[in-house]
Amino acid sequence: MRKFCVFICCLFAVGTVFAAGENIPTSKSYVDSALLEKQDTIERTTGNAQALTNTGVAGEYGTKNIYDSTGSYTEQTDALVDAATMNTAVQNAIDSEFQCIEWVDNDQTKDCLLMMLAGRNLFDPTTNPIEQGSILSGGGGNQDSVGVLESRLRTSGYINVLPNTRYKIQSNIPYVFVFYYRQNGQYINSTGGWQALPYTFQTGPSVGKIRISLKYNSNTDDHHEGITPSDLHYLIVESLDGGIYIPNGQ
Repeated sequence: MRKFCVFICCLFAVGTVFAAGENIPTSKSYVDSALLEKQDTIERTTGNAQALTNTGVAGEYGTKNIYDSTGSYTEQTDALVDAATMNTAVQNAIDSEFQCIEWVDNDQTKDCLLMMLAGRNLFDPTTNPIEQGSILSGGGGNQDSVGVLESRLRTSGYINVLPNTRYKIQSNIPYVFVFYYRQNGQYINSTGGWQALPYTFQTGPSVGKIRISLKYNSNTDDHHEGITPSDLHYLIVESLDGGIYIPNGQ
């Protein structure tokens, strides 16, 4: 009789008897099930999707629109980011971190083909435009003789650099001649010949500026191949040693 009473009492105390090996659900699973059942009762609409919210009152749940076709969250002041706003934000971020150095058809009003980190390119075509002609290796001045004028390009001004620093030059024009100057513009020397691009070099202890001449071929005596500033799609001059960028004219 005593054993029978213990069994009956246990049955009433537990409320539910589970078979051996059967998983006993936790209180969390009961709550989740209730939420799922409540969520299933929310009618779907074409304009808004709804989700359950906690009202702060025990046992009570509310609903909330999580998307509003008018562009704002229900009962919130935060506006949704529409496509146009997102595109503008992304474009502004790109413009602040990158700069375009080559465009479709070499036309700056068209799409950009090649970009690099802003401030990395020491050559600025707006303040130091490319012009027809070459530079004299004997004195660093402009060279505009017949044949040379039609076959070479040059920077019209200086590109500021740091002494004892490595630099790399890249361009769609395949050969370069580099001319070295002191910070006050006094000519020092040059590379002494045409170098294939990309070209890496290191400035000397007195170098503060450079100028660049570009050409389609490396044969100094071959001037027959014509070239114009519009043939230059991009010219990159960047430091390989993390040198400080010194803007032209400063």
